Amino acid sequence: MSELFKAVSAFYGGDSLLKGSFVDLSFLISDIGRSLISGDAIELKRSDKFMTVRKQAEQISRLDTIVCLARITAVLETKLKTLPADELETLDRMREISRSAEFPKRLADRNL
Repeated sequence: MSELFKAVSAFYGGDSLLKGSFVDLSFLISDIGRSLISGDAIELKRSDKFMTVRKQAEQISRLDTIVCLARITAVLETKLKTLPADELETLDRMREISRSAEFPKRLADRNL
């Protein structure tokens, strides 16, 4: 098992990464991908509506990091399949309007 995945899963609540939201884990995958190139530490973040918790995890090796990336991707796939329809709709809206300069205004008003 990946040492990095052990650290990540401990931060996010176990192998199923229960405390990690779909968005948190998506950004984590992006951060891990960048760290493969740079070798920098990976910033772990989880947030609820009131607080954001952060921690850094060091890479052991690139191979270990790739194994971790694969495991997190599998968990993310499972989370995507179980997302409620309203959350999927919100993600789809965010993707479509993120290309727009009016992102904050459009996110607040579904009719735009």
